[in-house]
Amino acid sequence: MNPLGERYAVSLYFTGSVSVILWASAFVGIRAALRSYSPGELALVRFFVASMALVGYGGYVRMPLPLARDLPGIILLGVTGVTIYNLALNYGEVRVTAGIASFIVGTVPIWTGLISRFLLQESIGLARWMGTAVSMFGLTVIALTESVGLRPSLEVLAILVAAVSQALFFVLQRPLLTRYTPLQLTTYCIAAGTIPLGFVAGDAAVAVSSAALADTLAVVYLGVFPGAAAYLAWAYVLSRIPPGRAARFLYCVPPVAMLLGWVWLDEIPTATSILGGVLAIGGVVIGLAKWEEKRNPRSS
Repeated sequence: MNPLGERYAVSLYFTGSVSVILWASAFVGIRAALRSYSPGELALVRFFVASMALVGYGGYVRMPLPLARDLPGIILLGVTGVTIYNLALNYGEVRVTAGIASFIVGTVPIWTGLISRFLLQESIGLARWMGTAVSMFGLTVIALTESVGLRPSLEVLAILVAAVSQALFFVLQRPLLTRYTPLQLTTYCIAAGTIPLGFVAGDAAVAVSSAALADTLAVVYLGVFPGAAAYLAWAYVLSRIPPGRAARFLYCVPPVAMLLGWVWLDEIPTATSILGGVLAIGGVVIGLAKWEEKRNPRSS
């Protein structure tokens, strides 16, 4: 590999690793902030901070406004990747631990593949369907383990909705990355996704004034780092490689989130929940490994 190629690879892996670490910390930060904030209040305050950081910088560098023809797509990205994803994830983490929530969201590559199949007509082989079945079995184990009585956990289902929303966000943003830089598209999407949160978050100002300082600092951290910085870093990764390859970085999110949850919040998930999480991520690995093998067969 030439020096230019080596620098490119290093920057790509560094940026992907930054996204993984920051997103893993988000699962833990959300659980901490929910001690003082409702799911809607947390989402609004977090992404208000993220929007102010990005829009403020955009104004400083005189970032151009998006093209009118792209506004519907940008709004859709904001609603799926920011509004729905974060409301659903925050609601789910009211009860589900940070580590287990990260395992559920870790199935995003499975949903990305299924959405690509129906929206982009990408083929899905038998191995990909087998991986999906394994992941779904793992999610079922988690849902039953985290249930109340005989009722499947609504919080687990909410996090599953978040995972599907994030997958849709990943698939739909790639075409726009051919016309906008990662910084521009991230700024537009986060701003577009923050506005609807204002209509469902309740009185966030009152929540801020009455919340514990540590919890408010957690929200600010969530907005600046897992919010603005991680979304920007991931947009950079997706602008360089296909979503299927980029998804490999996401394998590392659950173990990092579980470790942080143990250290920060003293959360120790049950052995059954961990088993379900391993099955969920294992299905992703099976499906993507075979898919990559099919796309890049070894030469004889």
